[in-house]
Amino acid sequence: MFGYVFVGAAQGEPALCGAPFCAVEVKAGGTLAARRSARQAARRLARRGIREAVFPEGDLFVPLFARCGVRPVPTAPLYRATAGAILRRALAQRGAKPPESTVALAAARVTAELAQTAWQIAPRVRYLALAVDGGGEALAYELRRELGVAARVYPRGAAPDATITLSFDGGAGLPRRGVVPLDSPALGVEYVMPEEIRAPGCDENGLLAALVRLGTLQPETLTVRRLWWEEQGSAAVRAGESDGIPPLTSE
Repeated sequence: MFGYVFVGAAQGEPALCGAPFCAVEVKAGGTLAARRSARQAARRLARRGIREAVFPEGDLFVPLFARCGVRPVPTAPLYRATAGAILRRALAQRGAKPPESTVALAAARVTAELAQTAWQIAPRVRYLALAVDGGGEALAYELRRELGVAARVYPRGAAPDATITLSFDGGAGLPRRGVVPLDSPALGVEYVMPEEIRAPGCDENGLLAALVRLGTLQPETLTVRRLWWEEQGSAAVRAGESDGIPPLTSE
């Protein structure tokens, strides 16, 4: 179970798809009373054995909760699980169409998220490169046998230049440009919130990450509205609004 930290009743009643959250209330502002309420809420979650929680957006009390062993739900697993949608948004930012693009997937080894992304995008891009040090040949064989797609395999440190490279374990050792680091705090993702979810004032990505881990929300149903990241040696790169192109998901 995850915690759900909300500020008073003024934020409105959340709708969380019936997912089991332990909700705790904190007072708004930086007053002594607000800090006291946050300490009490953090202790309540800790007593119940809850170690991860969804916090209000920009919440100032995260360090206080952390001292009680309660931290924000990590978003990197969500980004890896929605790598296909992130790729689509990144290609749109480059002004590139998937059938004309070379895409590389990079990691130390093939993971479930990387393999799933490869299966989703392989039939839709011009060239697919697997820049992995373990498991790449087996995945490439399966893609060729099942889809007729010839994916090239490279060592992770020798990733080829690509329109976009999705890195599943950070961007170190990869080409300078076009690398989207799914595990990096430098990556910013804004999703289109599903209509059935209403959680005003919360950290939306933390909430989506929790719902995906609970199995209440399927990651392939999510669409990326905006995307931004910092490339090595350059300013932040930002993608624009969703352009209406169908998501890169398996059929």
